[in-house]
This record gives sequence, structure tokens and C-alpha cells, in this order.
Amino acid sequence: GSVPLPAFMLEDAAQPVLTVSWSLPFEAAGAISAKDFRASKPAVVVSHLIAYQGQGSLSEELRARGWTPDAPGPKVASGVPLSTEAGFALWQIRVQLTASGASHWREVVALIFAVLAALRHGSSSTAGKANDIQKSKSGGELPGSVLCMAADEVSALADLAWRYPDRSPTALELANDMRTAPCPSGYITASRRFFSSQGWKSAGSNAGGADARQAASETASRLLDFLRAEAASVVVAGAPQEPGVEWQRDPFYRFNFGECTIDAGTREAWQKAWTTPAAWWAPPPLNRYISRGSPAEDSLDDVGESPPQNQSNEFRKQATLRLPGVVWQSPCRPHLVPILPAGKQKHRPAVLWHAPGCLYASGQFSEVVEPLGDEPLGAITLWLPADRVASASALNRATGRLWLLSLQRTLEGPLYGASLAGCRWEAAFFSPRSDEEQNASAGIRLAFEAYTDVLPRFAVDVARLIGQHRGPVNASEMETVRGIARTELRGAATKLSGVTGVSSVLADVSPATVAEEAIALWKSCAAAAVGRSQALVTGRVGSDANVESIVGDIMTALPLGGVVADGAPLPTPETGALPAAVLTKRPTWQGPVAQSLCLASGVPSLVDVCGRAWNR
Repeated sequence: GSVPLPAFMLEDAAQPVLTVSWSLPFEAAGAISAKDFRASKPAVVVSHLIAYQGQGSLSEELRARGWTPDAPGPKVASGVPLSTEAGFALWQIRVQLTASGASHWREVVALIFAVLAALRHGSSSTAGKANDIQKSKSGGELPGSVLCMAADEVSALADLAWRYPDRSPTALELANDMRTAPCPSGYITASRRFFSSQGWKSAGSNAGGADARQAASETASRLLDFLRAEAASVVVAGAPQEPGVEWQRDPFYRFNFGECTIDAGTREAWQKAWTTPAAWWAPPPLNRYISRGSPAEDSLDDVGESPPQNQSNEFRKQATLRLPGVVWQSPCRPHLVPILPAGKQKHRPAVLWHAPGCLYASGQFSEVVEPLGDEPLGAITLWLPADRVASASALNRATGRLWLLSLQRTLEGPLYGASLAGCRWEAAFFSPRSDEEQNASAGIRLAFEAYTDVLPRFAVDVARLIGQHRGPVNASEMETVRGIARTELRGAATKLSGVTGVSSVLADVSPATVAEEAIALWKSCAAAAVGRSQALVTGRVGSDANVESIVGDIMTALPLGGVVADGAPLPTPETGALPAAVLTKRPTWQGPVAQSLCLASGVPSLVDVCGRAWNR
């Protein structure tokens, strides 16, 4: 048998981190060849299953044990940091740890091995649940194993990102593809798409398809057999010092490290974990939010062409509207969607704007509304005034912030698949300036962005989850979000408006208080929704009727019924008016869809789809 590799400890880490890695030689007996490794990308499939978030995941198990930090964002990452041309590849799993987790790093290693055992032994646990993402492309379904479903998903993500890239390949990416691609047609596709062994010979023209997905699942199964416990290299940074470790100093990188001898009992526990599937592990659910990349049929011709290049600068200045914080490029102009007769629509905002064929992009100094390229994207922003927010005391503000932090943590797992598919959401409290003409009261803003064929489903699902959330479910979760809130209130956050007095009352908030505040908040929103709510829909979402239907479904999913309307309704905006500033301010895109999430899975690092900025 092989000689077990030692474990190494690193000193003085700002964030305790555990790294478990394997060297994968391409020329060893029975190994995956360099060609198959690059064509089928089995490491991406396995990484996708290791790093996902949600019920039954490694991340959730570590979180339940208190071994990963409480802050939002991914704590488990997996991928290939190094791959030589013909020698070997390095595949690793990285886990962020708390102080408690760093003290139990041996148990964390055992949990990782148990997940690998579950992947090897549980490939038939989802038989009969084959993903339907690729049905329209392949004409059939793949076998219903965990690896097949994961291969189907990552291949669909890769195909989508290839069809609608948000940027060109970097010089380094292009150089790597030119070095490893089998032919010139693969210079820009080799690392971004999946191939079968036969398709790899002509990479670039034969990507994707059922053969490529089948090859990915099969090579992933072979890869799992190489990820043995005795072949793993373990490095833990920031763990408590242990007796018997001889510390050394690297003269080049200037850090201290030591070799930790693993006793026979720990080795035996690791080997047992490697052969015993984790009973708590479950495969990720089918991803309902992966787009087929097709816009609404009635939105294909929803925006005119840009002004010809020979038009005068004066015309261009008139065609481009520059307002504080927002630049509306020609031909992007929002229009008001007419109000349907009473009884035709159960819920709809008092004012509904539609800017077809255009989308927001974050500029350096302001938001830019510009025509879309080929991307079938859409975005919906819904503003719900709430007098309770306008008159909130320090205790109300503290309670609302704890509710929002709890919401972000709660939705992080269920919406992980949506975030990989490029879906984004926001829930934010704020108050526009008092000098604004419309909608000057405070309230809550909800925003959603996704490919347009999944946007209606995604927005309604998230709205329902937001409306059902009542805050921390127990005392432990309450203390977690309270700690996050205290951290936020330090430093620069003390200069923000609305934080005065919040810190002193955080300790007075209980889970029951948060639940009561959530109910009161939605009653306040419901009272103002009929006469004062507003919405702005941009992108290729379809006709005005389709836009009104989607926004109505979102409002129906929220708890906005059963309350008598209050206050005077908003006046109808004049011809040529633009949406209120509250609808056009830059979204925060809270929740799981943060740029850091791209480090969590092998999928985004490959196809560059997660957390996309859509800057063009």
C-alpha cells in the first residue's frame, strides 16, 4: 500500500482554513488521461457536488456544528488550482473554519472523506429524477444518478455562459487554451465547454450534447476512486498549536509551518469515513433556474436601433438623458403601462414603468440604462412604501436589520442553484431624499434579475420566501445575526444614516420581537401598496401585458392582502417623466448572489457565470 502523506500546520492565519488536496497524475495506471481530464472536466462535476450549499450539504453540516464562520457567503470551495500540460493536476477542497472548527480539524477531514464516500456509493439514489434541462437539446434523458445530474447541470451552465458571455477570454485563459487545445478551433472553447473523447478531437464544433455529459459523469466516477484517504495532503492554517510539532520557517515566503504526525487512531477514523457514506449528506435538488437562453417571443423587437454613427454630437446629447445617478442612453426610454380596468388584475403597483430591450449596467460614477445585446435578460424593481419604516424608532430599525440579516442567511442555501444560474435578488430598507417629488416616504425595495425565461418563476419564488420569513427560528440563530449586526455597526457604518441608537438596543430584541415586526412591516406595506407602490421592469421580458402579469404575480406572492388602503394615491406621472430615484438607485444584490460565491464551485471558475456584473 501507499505511504500516508503527513499533515502540515501553518501559523498566524487571519482566517483558519483547512485544505485537503490530491495530486492526480495523468500517466499512472488506470488514471484519467490529460486529454480526458480536459475534455470531460470531471473535477468540475465533483467540485459542484462538494461545494453546493443547502440542506444535506457539507457546508450545512459544518455550519450546524459551529465549525464554519457565521458571516454570509460560501465556506466550502473546491476546484483545480494547478494543472500541468501532461504531468498531473492538483484538486483540492478548502474549508473556512471558526476557532472551534480549527480545534476539530481532524473531524472536518473525516466529514470530507464521508462525503466522497457518499458520492461513490450513492450514484443511484436519485434514479428516475433525471434533469430536464437538456431534454430539448438531446431528445432524451440521462440516467438519474447524482453524477449524471451534476454533469447535466454544469454542462447546461457552461453552454449558457458560452452563448452569452459577459466578457472575452483573458490573455492568460487564451494562452492556456492554446497550449492544451487539440486544434485551433478549441483555442477559446477548451476550458469553457464539455466534450466527449471523440468531440475533443475537433474542440470548438462538437461541444456539449448527451455524449459529453455522459463522459463527464463517467470520468467523475473514475476520479472519485483516486481520491483516497491515504493519498490526501492535509494543510490546516490557524489551528491551535499541538505538542510534538517541529516548527520551521520558509525563508522565501516567510511563514512558519510544521509537520504534524497523524496517529494510528486518526488514520483509522479517516479510512473508515472514506468507506462509510455520510448519512446526513443529500444531493443538491434539481436546479429550476437554469435558462435555455431564449427571450420572450413578443420581446424580440422591443427596442429600436442605436443612433447612426454619422449623427451630430448635439443630437446624441439630446438622445442621451443624464440625470443625477442615472444615464438613460438612446433609445432607452421607459413608458407607463396603462392601468387595467378594476377586477382584471388582483394586484398591481400604482405606477408601473416598462423600459423594453434595455438593462441597467453599473458605470463608474452612475447607473447606465443601455440597450441589451443578444442577452435575453430582464430585471424587476418593486418599491413598497411603508409608513412604519418612515416613523421607525431605534428599536424598530434594529429589529428590521436583524430580520434582513436572518433573511439573507435563510435564503442562502435554497437559492444557491439560482445564484449559479446568474439569478440575483435584493431586499433593502432605505428612504429617498425628502426633496424628491414622488414617493418620498421610506419603505422596502425588492429587485430581481435573471434570464427572462426563468425570471417570472425566480422572482415569484423569492418574493414568496421573503414574505414568509419571520426572522431567526431559535435563540442560537438570533445570537448569530445579532453578532453580525454588531460587527456592521463598527467603523465606517457608524456614519450611515439610521444607525443612531441601534447598537444600544440590539440586546433587547428577541425572536418574537422580530416576528412581530415582520408582520407589522408587511401590514404597513399592504396599506400603501394599492395607491403608492411603484415598479420598473427592464430587459426582454415581453409585452406590457406580460410585464403587468409578472409584477402582479410577485405582489400576489407577498403578504399584501386584507389591509385597507391608506393615504392619497400617487398622481399619474406627466408625459416624458422618468421613474423615481428609488427605482433607479444601484441595487445591492444581497443574499447568496455575491461575487465571492464564484469561488465556491468549480462551475463559475470555469464558465464565469455566477455573480456576473453585466458590464458592457
